[in-house]
Amino acid sequence: MEIKTLGTMKNGEEDRLFTLNNSKGMKVEIHSFGAGIYKIITPDRTGKYDDVVLGYANPDDYNGCDDYSGLVVGPVANRINGSFTLGGETFTPAGDSETGIMLHTNGDMSFKNWDLVSYTENRVVLSTDRKDSSQGLPGNIKATVTYTLTEDNELIIDYLASTDRTSYINLTNHVYFNLDGCAGGEIVGHLIKFESDYFVPTDKNSIPYGFLQSVENTPFDLRDFKKIEDGIDNRECDQTVWGRGYDHSLEIRNYDGTLRLAATVKSEKSGRKLECFTTLPAVQFYTGNFLAGLEGKYGFKNNFRNGFCLETQYHPDAVHHKDFVQPVFDENNPYRSRTVYKFTAE
Repeated sequence: MEIKTLGTMKNGEEDRLFTLNNSKGMKVEIHSFGAGIYKIITPDRTGKYDDVVLGYANPDDYNGCDDYSGLVVGPVANRINGSFTLGGETFTPAGDSETGIMLHTNGDMSFKNWDLVSYTENRVVLSTDRKDSSQGLPGNIKATVTYTLTEDNELIIDYLASTDRTSYINLTNHVYFNLDGCAGGEIVGHLIKFESDYFVPTDKNSIPYGFLQSVENTPFDLRDFKKIEDGIDNRECDQTVWGRGYDHSLEIRNYDGTLRLAATVKSEKSGRKLECFTTLPAVQFYTGNFLAGLEGKYGFKNNFRNGFCLETQYHPDAVHHKDFVQPVFDENNPYRSRTVYKFTAE
């Protein structure tokens, strides 16, 4: 494995870059800050290689970034709507001063430089920890993320988090994909299919109502391939109006904790296909509706809807909605999950 530096941050820390390779020519670059996915370089139908992940050239641009581009999010991804009770105790997350809502744990684990545990030519293991009561959440938690690039052009992400008390843990990666490459423009022409019959409707603040809704007769009926643009701007659906597009959790069909296909995305232009597998019950489908045009890699700007996310996770704010699968773990029951992003071309 090649190890180099992405740069030295303002705080003096070095953001190290780890390059994974396989014999097929695929390359993945992981950086230590936020255990982030920096690049995924994979071929199109003609054999042309390109980077299909949005990001930034300067490591300091990741520190505190609103879009969490490619970073691991934890200990709790997505939103928590105020105080909750766990293990007989009440906890108050350090949420927004007006709404009380916490998003992505305010970067608790994302905006840290993770430690290198081990590496080989096609695998890197990174870890970090956080202290009990940080951001108002319980548990001294040690998180480990393992990235493995296989000979089948799969990027496997294995998450492990141990805690010393009952804790709310819901890790994910916030990588933005564009199957036409970083300069590919808007992703609304991509075709997408979800293995999902239900989605989680939310209020205007993206907080779940607490029930599942059938995708039937909604823009979320993606059970067969559709172009993202076919439903993203549906003005008759308050969900896509409030979210400025897709930013919703879809429940994976027949979830049982085993690795299952969750979603497939294809580009007719490049021929690239991405299959997302997960052991988790849901995927947050986000279409970059708030990307603000910041300067990205290669001089390209990360503009509105220039990337999409498939954030494998438990449903958002699950701790307040007992009908959802609960992401609650303790010293005898560590958090474990696996996500696989598989790339092919046709």
